[in-house]
Amino acid sequence: MNALAHLVERGLTVTADGCEFVVKPTSRLNDEIRAFIRERTRLLVALAGPWSQLERAIRECCDQRGDSAENRAALLADCVKEPVTDWPWLTQYFRSEDARRAH
Repeated sequence: MNALAHLVERGLTVTADGCEFVVKPTSRLNDEIRAFIRERTRLLVALAGPWSQLERAIRECCDQRGDSAENRAALLADCVKEPVTDWPWLTQYFRSEDARRAH
């Protein structure tokens, strides 16, 4: 499991903001998770950009399809576990699904 999947499984949302990453909700952060993040900051920064793009594509596709919150959460949980090298094509897949439904 990659470091990002570890955080997502704990109910945290990780997004990219320039060269930094943002972890929310802060109410779920505890000493153990903060230590985990400190030890893997560079890796998380590198993963946050591609993950943010994939997450946005999934959310937009689910919104277009009218998916339930549970289905969206399941897709996010499954995709974050996929190899990071697969995230770009998964992003493209969900974007194409969204575009196909929009027309």
